[in-house]
Amino acid sequence: MTGRRTAFGLAYKNARRNKKRTFYLVLMIAVPVLVAVVTSTILRLSEVTPEEQALVDFGGANVEVGLRNLTPESELWVESKIDELAPDASRLEYRARWQRFAPREAGQFVDLDLANPLTEGLLGLTRGRAPVAANEVAVSEHVASLLGLAIGDVALFDSFSATEFEVVGLVSHPVFWNVNTVVVTPAAMDDYDSRLGSDQVSRLFLLVDDDAAFSYSFATAWDSARYSFYPQDREWPAPEEYQAVPEEYYAVMTIEQLDEFTSTLESQGFEAAWGYLDTLGLDLLLGQIPFTYANARSESFWHDDSVLNSGPAIGTAVAAGILVEVAFIAAAAFATGTRRRLREIGLMGANGASAAHIRTTLISEGVLIGLGGGLAGSLVAFVLVVAGRPLLQELATRRINEFPFSPLDVLGPIVVAVVASSVAAFLPARTASTVPTLTALQGRMPVKAPKTWVTPLGLTVAAFGTLLFAVGLAGFDFRATAVSVIGVVAMLGGVAMLAGPIVARVSRRAERFPVTSRIVLRDSGRQRTRAAAAVAATMVIVVAPIVALAALKQTEASEQIFGLGPDNLQVLVTGVYDGREGVTELGPEVVSAVRATVPEAKSAVFDSLDVPIVFSAELAADPDDLLSTSYQNRSPFRMAVASEELLTLLDDDELRAALERDGVALIGVESRMTRIEIDGTVTTVDEVPLGVQRRSFPRVVVTPEKAGDYDEFSARTTMLVEFEQSWSDRMNLFNDPAQPLYVLTVDGNSLQMHGTAHPDISSAALITLVFLATLVVVLIVVATVTSLSAAESDSDLLTVVAVGATNSVRRRYLGLQSGLHTLIGCVLAAPLTLLLLHTFYNSAQSGDRRLGNFGVYDASQLIVPWEGLAALVIGLPLVVGVVTAAVVRSAPLSPLRRPT
Repeated sequence: MTGRRTAFGLAYKNARRNKKRTFYLVLMIAVPVLVAVVTSTILRLSEVTPEEQALVDFGGANVEVGLRNLTPESELWVESKIDELAPDASRLEYRARWQRFAPREAGQFVDLDLANPLTEGLLGLTRGRAPVAANEVAVSEHVASLLGLAIGDVALFDSFSATEFEVVGLVSHPVFWNVNTVVVTPAAMDDYDSRLGSDQVSRLFLLVDDDAAFSYSFATAWDSARYSFYPQDREWPAPEEYQAVPEEYYAVMTIEQLDEFTSTLESQGFEAAWGYLDTLGLDLLLGQIPFTYANARSESFWHDDSVLNSGPAIGTAVAAGILVEVAFIAAAAFATGTRRRLREIGLMGANGASAAHIRTTLISEGVLIGLGGGLAGSLVAFVLVVAGRPLLQELATRRINEFPFSPLDVLGPIVVAVVASSVAAFLPARTASTVPTLTALQGRMPVKAPKTWVTPLGLTVAAFGTLLFAVGLAGFDFRATAVSVIGVVAMLGGVAMLAGPIVARVSRRAERFPVTSRIVLRDSGRQRTRAAAAVAATMVIVVAPIVALAALKQTEASEQIFGLGPDNLQVLVTGVYDGREGVTELGPEVVSAVRATVPEAKSAVFDSLDVPIVFSAELAADPDDLLSTSYQNRSPFRMAVASEELLTLLDDDELRAALERDGVALIGVESRMTRIEIDGTVTTVDEVPLGVQRRSFPRVVVTPEKAGDYDEFSARTTMLVEFEQSWSDRMNLFNDPAQPLYVLTVDGNSLQMHGTAHPDISSAALITLVFLATLVVVLIVVATVTSLSAAESDSDLLTVVAVGATNSVRRRYLGLQSGLHTLIGCVLAAPLTLLLLHTFYNSAQSGDRRLGNFGVYDASQLIVPWEGLAALVIGLPLVVGVVTAAVVRSAPLSPLRRPT
């Protein structure tokens, strides 16, 4: 016991003496623990038990009946069926509407009776009283905090005729905090229905004796009776030729539309057929179909109570995943510290310390640093959680009524931190404890012969992985894919084990290089274990950016079959949705309102024509091949009439030249002549690479004179709005100044807009981001390995300088060495990672093929990101080497004297 206490005492003193290294290691371990603890806290506060979820869904009832668009006849049927199945049931009925009540917030308006006992669990009155007059409301605490409301204040809700409401009460949810609910009176909801129509889903809650029997009987009865309440000009059930049409669409579509849908389904697939439905604008008609359902409380209980899915378990897993790489880096740092303490270790041995005592001392330092990092990360997490409780409440699902910090959130990450740090210290400790005392007193770590079993084991693992990969390729199911993936991972592990022999092989060519490079190669070959650690660490790190670059390339290719994305934020405004008559024309007053709302944006007004257009990729596609067509092909916005405003906004000389020459042009992905079909006539037009909204902007542009050839097709006034924003601004999808358009109303009605409110982030920008993130992590690894290298090679470098070499040889040496290790790691990781990705895409994504305006995307084919790989494999080692050489110091002009 005394020996262990002494070992811990020495470890504590050494940690205090080497403050910079200790701080570095504690910080590296504290950050993953901090992330894990905060993650665990958020997840724990988002867990809802089955009982709580049932309370949320049903309140004090045990049956929920949903009602939508009931006619007087169907409503009478529902009431009579409930009286028949549960004559003594307690009832609670209310209506709900989702509406926007603030620029960035939407919520639910309900006419809920807060005095009914069945509301327990739905909402509860916490302050004030329930509304009784049509101009009174009770708001949830979250709405009150968002709008800065208190009891007695006036709230504005434009959806109601009485725009000013007095807040008379505050309500809260017993489980959830961020509930946006406004309680109004039935009279206010009646007024809403009379103005905008009744298409919301009402909810009816019942308390019955046997909820499962009730819901089954009610649902069965409705399945038998519902056809009698559907439109009577239809055959019910639907004929066989229309079985693929959704029931509610079948009820409102014309026979011509039904035939077009089935024809599109047979010739072009489900996605194209569903896209055709989107173009019909049937939303208002669909709201006329009666619908009802019943859910039972006893049948709704579902909860994954696995310990592995709990917040603390996931937080511990997060810590473990991050600390695996941290332990690898920390091992090099511990090795550096051990190397610098060799004389101290020799003195310990000379004074009678055993190998076990030396090993325990060094491992104890790892335990102390791991414990310190774990406690530091937990302490910072504690401060962040407590100080940031309002923000945490927004991130968490549950209402935080108690102290949000739990010991279970901390225990797992701290244990993982201690284990990771101890493992990182174990190998250097074991090595140092075996150094003879006299050798340690000289301060030089003996160079041991490489383990003879490493090479054959690495070859065996790599060969076994290759065999698994080949076996997996011979299969076609999920298990075969899993075998292939395991095979490639094994190949990665085997090649990582061969990093040492590979470095040694490279070092044999040292005589062909200049003096500094020769020293680097020979030293790497001599210290191949240390070099192999740097190479293996780099391999592990580089896998992630290669996967990210490949995923980016796949996404880019999948989107470019629909065209190039815009460089700036673009929104297409096509009309005004008034809630009753559908979308009305985009008039001058709307255009003026849009321009006044976003005066800093560019805008252009033009006509779009609903002209049938078949693009080049569709013309070349095999109709028997099961390819899904894009939604854009079925969009009514197919042809744009080039107004001067539009051409000025697009600002492309090639587009102007094509229009002046032929009167028609295609906005596509590259400069070429392209065949398309316009209104049944195949023609060849100029394709111009220009970024616009992929899914909504008309791709064919014609001059006003050429548009006269298509005057029989309906035209719609359209407005393109474009915002110039920096790349960082685009990260927020609803960042100002684009947001005002989404809350702009004209005479109380909202705009109809198409496309996203953000442009695509360019490939170059994402590649740069991935490269910089990888560079930071690799530099952390290189910093520790370079420190170890300097500790072991400085004496040699000082001697070289003393006999005539320039004093900058140390900087060049360390820069070349770090660049060499990074280069070998990148070269080894790149092909194996691509092989892994090829296996995944070829198997997991098989069958996913999409047809767009400008080509076919096959998700099973890996698209190699050559530009990104070149930047990574060539640029990363170069930058790492230059940065390393720039930050280390030159060797002194004369060797340091050793104390005697």
